[in-house]
Amino acid sequence: MQFAVNAANLKIDQFRFKLRIKIIIGNLTNMEKVFNLISDYENRLIKAMLSSDTKELETLLADELIFTDHAGVIHSKTDDINAHKSGLVSINSIDCSDQKILVYDNCAIVSVIMSISGIFYGNPAAGRFRFTRTWFNTHEKNWKIVSGHSTIML
Repeated sequence: MQFAVNAANLKIDQFRFKLRIKIIIGNLTNMEKVFNLISDYENRLIKAMLSSDTKELETLLADELIFTDHAGVIHSKTDDINAHKSGLVSINSIDCSDQKILVYDNCAIVSVIMSISGIFYGNPAAGRFRFTRTWFNTHEKNWKIVSGHSTIML
């Protein structure tokens, strides 16, 4: 009798273990998909910044966006869109390196070095910056940037 109970417990434990493995593998697969999706979204963002594609920027930026630039100035989605529309921001080149993406349930954090050159508020400028962006999966199942920060690299 004792052996039968232990064998039954063993089968239950094996079932639970297999179930845990399936859940972990399922989550990793989903996280990998999200990782690839965020990487694609980052590429879309770079292309939109380079071409001042305000329609694409509208899609990628959350209405509640809080972006803090390297001088500590906070910009909204409207600020960013208007700067591109008016030509106050015109980016000539962006080179990305050292990109890191962390994926969580409903958000992803991206850290990337970007060498950027262009015209910013009437002044030609070029620099190397570390950007950190937070992507959030909205209720509509769209990923949008809700916050960002840039730091100049010396």
